[in-house]
Amino acid sequence: MSLSALCDNAPGARSAKVRLRELALEHVGSRMASVLDAFCGAGDMFDAVWSVASQYAGCDQRDWDFTGPQRFVCDNVTLLRSIDLQRFNIFDLDAYGSPWKAAAIIAVRRQWADGERGALVLTDGSSMSTRYGVQISGIPVSRGAMGLAASREAERAALASWISRATVRPVKVHRAQGNGSGRGSQRMTYTAVLFEGQPSIGS
Repeated sequence: MSLSALCDNAPGARSAKVRLRELALEHVGSRMASVLDAFCGAGDMFDAVWSVASQYAGCDQRDWDFTGPQRFVCDNVTLLRSIDLQRFNIFDLDAYGSPWKAAAIIAVRRQWADGERGALVLTDGSSMSTRYGVQISGIPVSRGAMGLAASREAERAALASWISRATVRPVKVHRAQGNGSGRGSQRMTYTAVLFEGQPSIGS
């Protein structure tokens, strides 16, 4: 797995987030890209990047004024469990720091053909989220508070386990670190996993 690092600090992290999504588009190809933005919010990333993708659908529980891009107005976990995920090859999980429940559903429900290109874009900023991400992957984690080093290691373990469960081969992993400012702020990690499908074991 090849890893590159981008550095940016909140609130300037937007430029790094945009760049990670651009890299996902470059990997898949904008004419082939079909994006599911599972936490689309007000549509900032659509305006900045995803608007050039061949297909796009967002998901958020906020009201939609029908003048913007297609949006599912519902809980994204319910959506990911209900619709056909095969139509999408880029999944954007900018989940206010808690992407792993959604990521786990994608790993199980989206099947990748051998050599098929895809991308997973994650925002992870909570040690509890990271611990959950590791637990759902079957890796035990201490109940104690996680320091920064332990949190980063747990995040890497969760991502490695997701790659294994999704049966994909990582081509490149890009990561940007956002340093929260102010008391109670979180240190956010922004990740773009560029991958290809690989044959299932026994196929």
